[in-house]
Amino acid sequence: MQYFRSKIFDLFAVAWTLSLAPSAIGLWFLRSPERHLRAVAQLWVRGLIWGLSSIVKLRYIERGRENIPADPCIILANHQSAWETLVLARKFPTASFVTKREAGRIPIVGWFLKNYPMIMVDRGGGGTAIRKLVADSRATLAEGRSVIIFPEGTRKGISDRIVFKRGVEFLYADLGRPILPIAVNSGVFWGRDRPMKYDGTITISYLPVIEPGLVVADDPRCYEDPGERILGAEPLDDRRDLGAARCVKQLVEPVKDDQGMSGQQQLANEPGAGRALVEGL
Repeated sequence: MQYFRSKIFDLFAVAWTLSLAPSAIGLWFLRSPERHLRAVAQLWVRGLIWGLSSIVKLRYIERGRENIPADPCIILANHQSAWETLVLARKFPTASFVTKREAGRIPIVGWFLKNYPMIMVDRGGGGTAIRKLVADSRATLAEGRSVIIFPEGTRKGISDRIVFKRGVEFLYADLGRPILPIAVNSGVFWGRDRPMKYDGTITISYLPVIEPGLVVADDPRCYEDPGERILGAEPLDDRRDLGAARCVKQLVEPVKDDQGMSGQQQLANEPGAGRALVEGL
């Protein structure tokens, strides 16, 4: 039965997308302003979330909503499926996602992403791409909108090692904005290593905000250690939920000396870091 529910949702998603396609083409033809693009995008997202809930019986609960800042911030989330892209777009409707530049080359869709607007990153751009990422993120925050980034760079399975791409520390150090870590366990129900979408309840956890101004700790464990080492003996479900967010905590943990450099200074001294981030997006 669940297999058929999953396939019915897939058909619904295609039909729903096609039904809105004329609107997207019309917006492209008229070069409509951002608010109109976001309105259509929000309608599309709400429809898909409704389909997941009503057809697949895949729902979600939220924890820690009191941790969401009132002002724009940098939002970091682990990435296990397309689900969190939909839900985060719904929860933060004016935020800009960081995405790869290649997506902008798709006809009409690329125009839509650029004018939503998304923050487009050249995966092969190295340090230049990181500097542009910082500049575009600063402009987005100045407009009163948050920035959403998946620091793992791509979707991961629930049993994969937690690996953050380098570069997040540059955003944190240079932009002077709080970080809101978000952890999801969507991969348990809908992931790249799942043959279908399963019914159940996804947990989305908003962890305590990391305030700006801490000295960035250059600890390679924040990028390469598996979740088991980061979280010790915590239960498996908690490890799935919180591993990525705990790594963010270690990333900006205060260090004893006061010789911390800004993100741009670190980037100048460590040019390979920029390429490591953008190649994973």
